[in-house]
Formats: sequence, structure tokens, C-alpha cells
Amino acid sequence: MTFRRNLVTILLVFSFSFPSAVAGVISGKIETCAECSLARLPHLKAFIVGLGAEMYRNVEIEFIYGTAAVLTVFDDGVEVETIMLADYKTRGELDALFKEKGFKLKTASEISEISNRKAEEEHQKILQQMRERREKANKSDEL
Repeated sequence: MTFRRNLVTILLVFSFSFPSAVAGVISGKIETCAECSLARLPHLKAFIVGLGAEMYRNVEIEFIYGTAAVLTVFDDGVEVETIMLADYKTRGELDALFKEKGFKLKTASEISEISNRKAEEEHQKILQQMRERREKANKSDEL
């Protein structure tokens, strides 16, 4: 009986000492305005819009006009915390926050895919801007 009681005590101490070992699936949702607050916080904009937050598993980003950058953390779908991201002044602090909250990095190949996709999107955006400028120049030449 003493052995069983000691074993239960050890398991309880272990589970409270290492919550990530028994925690559920950690996920998060970032809600922010694409322009407003991010324009004043370039490190945060680079983290959210660039290759930062997308490097972590189970992180969703939603752009809502006029919304300050907020991370809502969920454990097994239950909201556990809301964090104002503007309080974090560097990319290192943001990465440390995500790791502290239990977010896991994606694999190198997944990150490479994301990086390639973002580069292609940026390339297409530049091509579209060039087409629009060319069309505008052609219209002004016709006048």
C-alpha cells in the first residue's frame, strides 16, 4: 500500500512539475490589423506577415481592420490566455514567448515550403504592380 501511495505522489508531483508533459494540444490565434498598429511596430509586422508566426505549429493569423495585435492561446481548444503582442519589443522576445507557451516549430522542410510560397507570392505581387504601371503608362500615352 505504501508503494502505491508513493507512486501516486511521484506521478502527481511529476505532472505538476512538468505541465507540458501532460498538457493538451497548444494552439493559437493572432488577430491584428494588417496596417494600423503593425505600421508602427516593424519587428512585429515582420514576425506576423513575414516568416515568423507561421514557423510555429497550430498558429492561425486573422487580419481584422482596427484590431491591435493579440495572441489568444488555447489548450485543447479551451482559451487559456490572451497576450498583447505589442508588449514584446524584439523578434527574440516574440520567439521566446511562443516557445514558453508551448508552441512547437515546424520542420525545416515545412519552413522551406512556407518561405518559397511567400517568395512566390511576393514575386507575383511585384509582377502585378509592374503590369498595372505599364497599363497606366500606356493609357497616359494614348491621351
